[in-house]
Amino acid sequence: MVPLSSCPRKGFLILSPNLIRKKSLSSVNGGRQMLKAVINQAMQSGLAPNISDSHTINGHPGPFPNCSSQGYSLHVETGKTYLLRIINAAVNDELFFKIAGHNLTIVEVDATYVKPFSIDTVFIAPGQTTNALLTANHDTGKFLIAISPFMDTVVAVDNLTATGILRYKGTHAFFPTSLTTLPPLNATPVTNSFILSLKSLNSIQYPAKVPLTVDHSLFFTIGVGINPCRHVSMEARLLGI
Repeated sequence: MVPLSSCPRKGFLILSPNLIRKKSLSSVNGGRQMLKAVINQAMQSGLAPNISDSHTINGHPGPFPNCSSQGYSLHVETGKTYLLRIINAAVNDELFFKIAGHNLTIVEVDATYVKPFSIDTVFIAPGQTTNALLTANHDTGKFLIAISPFMDTVVAVDNLTATGILRYKGTHAFFPTSLTTLPPLNATPVTNSFILSLKSLNSIQYPAKVPLTVDHSLFFTIGVGINPCRHVSMEARLLGI
């Protein structure tokens, strides 16, 4: 899977190129089976696709014992500000994203500028992109980068945490890593807090022009199809929405 990042229009982030650096972080859920094989198996059984074996950050699930690779490392310099382009390329999982000891300032979601707000945990849906400013405000150190899934219903999910390291320039490899605590799997208050913080700029330069009168009323419903459909062909039994 190739994650694609969307680029918002220019004009809002008026920051000196010498002060800001761009970094992309993509989260993908990976498995030992080929994606097509997983889909074919689901079509034959009529059940939901198997969950993935792990989440990854830029292709790395995290450090493993007796393994030369120690996972993904994001190198930063004290005093600099970085624009993180966070991409959820996982197929089905909504995710929490957090960096120990740092807050993130959200400035854009899905190529739409938002009123900047500071938060310690990012909530991001499948296929979504979020741009966040990270200020490297520590003198030195290593800080855990972590993602974990959100699921508030009784549905199988890849309940594994992927990790990386935010490493300040000049920090020795043996320096201890500062850890963080991720929200519980069903942390609805955390997701609500993030979603309710998303607001349009609504400034003089970028006004929020919305209709002042309503001329149509629309009613939408959505549901999850859990009928096993025993009386139809195997090819048509895959659960859908």
